[in-house]
Amino acid sequence: HAIARRVGAGVPPERCLAVTFTRRARDELATRIAALAPGAADRITVATFHGLGLLILREQCERLRLDAGLKVADEPARLAVLRQLTAGERPAALASRISAAKRAVAAAPGAPSPPGVDHEAAALAARYDAALRERGLVDVDDLLTLPVTLLDGDPALADAYRSRWTDVYVDEYQDVDELQYRLLRLLVSDGSRLCAIGDPDQAIYGFRGGDVGYFLRFREDFPAAAEARLSRSYRSAPGIVRAAMQLIRPGTLVPGRELVPARGDIPDGPVVLHAVADERDEAEAIAAEIDKMLGGASFHALDSRAVDARERTEHQLSFADFAVLYRTSGQAAAVAEALGKRGFPVQRRSHARLADMAGVPEILAALSAPVLEGVAVPAAGSPASPDAVPVAERLAEAVRTALASTTGGSSWPPPLASRPPSGAGASDAERERAQTRAAVRAAAEVLTPLAARCGGDLDRFLDELALGAEVDTWDPRADRISLLTLHASKGLEFPVVFIAGCDDGLLPLRPWHGAPADYAEERRLLFVGMTRATTRLVLLTAGERPVHGAVTKCAPSPFLASVDPALLDRRGGAAGARAARRDKAQQARLF
Repeated sequence: HAIARRVGAGVPPERCLAVTFTRRARDELATRIAALAPGAADRITVATFHGLGLLILREQCERLRLDAGLKVADEPARLAVLRQLTAGERPAALASRISAAKRAVAAAPGAPSPPGVDHEAAALAARYDAALRERGLVDVDDLLTLPVTLLDGDPALADAYRSRWTDVYVDEYQDVDELQYRLLRLLVSDGSRLCAIGDPDQAIYGFRGGDVGYFLRFREDFPAAAEARLSRSYRSAPGIVRAAMQLIRPGTLVPGRELVPARGDIPDGPVVLHAVADERDEAEAIAAEIDKMLGGASFHALDSRAVDARERTEHQLSFADFAVLYRTSGQAAAVAEALGKRGFPVQRRSHARLADMAGVPEILAALSAPVLEGVAVPAAGSPASPDAVPVAERLAEAVRTALASTTGGSSWPPPLASRPPSGAGASDAERERAQTRAAVRAAAEVLTPLAARCGGDLDRFLDELALGAEVDTWDPRADRISLLTLHASKGLEFPVVFIAGCDDGLLPLRPWHGAPADYAEERRLLFVGMTRATTRLVLLTAGERPVHGAVTKCAPSPFLASVDPALLDRRGGAAGARAARRDKAQQARLF
């Protein structure tokens, strides 16, 4: 809305730059701008931080002595270079050291010996970069380190970019890391209009390098900036807002913070705190409560009359209205099993990189073929033309090629009855080929929507993969119960939210290797989870649960002590849960 208002007031769209963190947020932002400022959206630069860095590198490739058609190295290319550098260190460990060295050097430009730099790793980084450049490649770190180093060392060029983008907008400013912060500072001046939006109490990406300190020093960096506090909650019922505010208050980073519930159109009630015996009871309690709120969607509920038919009419909820959140992805298995037994459809959101997904390397290898079914196709790096072969068509052919290479046929889309061979009649080689074919087909299903969005632009498709596009199979339109990590839930909302594992050791999480927990960030993470709920919030805590392979006694999360008991509806208990399990195990009578 701020961008549309400025453009409507006469600011040329080319002067506007909007930066956010994820591909999903970027796409949604671009879609909203297109609706609010039709005719101007294609002239407004909307990018992720890494996408912005890539844009600058391609524009300045001559200054940086980079190939005009530079590409971002995918994982196989990076690993191949790393293996050539040393035979005595695992490529993944070496990559981490090189990345840290490159970022440290870029963060202290001009320093002869930047503090904290591993000099051996810095020397390896120089050799690694040289090997990439020989192949016309940069890596993901280069997308920030190179633009920062370039603009810092060339004030005239930095001033040219500041003149080009006079209106800069940054989403989720509380999550910027050191290099992202430095890039932004190089792109704005005293004459720029900078709009930074964020909530320091939702800074939950410290493990990725995010530093909420940059948000907190905004007033120091820009003393003349106006501040607008958004203090009304248009999402959650009053009871949820009050409980969440009490939970975050001991660790809030916003002095005098208030959040006033503005919704009076939804039912209000206390937050439910449900104590269960263990992980299995937790999963069953979630499934049973969803069944009840749906009005008895499962055959068992209907047959046992556990739910009056009137409740189904009163609630008017669908599967898509429910989300189950958890701290670690390993907690999802028990919940998915309990929901599956009742026939409830689910969907999970994963933050794994698409490029790392099984089956993707085989497809990408086939995608590099220069000819598609006898039709000449522009090579990667060539400008896309309006009549270019659609990426979706190229992808489909690459999938067929990858499937055929496993000597198992090239059927795509696969037949409905397609199943990998199993049992005594299948050899190990056959089973392995079948697994590869299944992985290729699964990867194709995830890649196809991205290919469709890229039209005929193969470079865009490859860039998205190299820039860390995530395996995001979560579809907000699907009528399925959402299973999400707390980190993955950020930015979403649901009428009913369950947070599993509100136990000391999970919230806050204690890493198995003994590293200290960041209690302040863990508290903020639970706050984020609680504020995803619109109408109903259920927190679950267990008496015991498996931790690193061993069953461990648990205590409720210490963060819950900050919430007034009057705001909580306490239910369950270990003894009651065990009794419920015994009752549930009895056979229901047929008549």
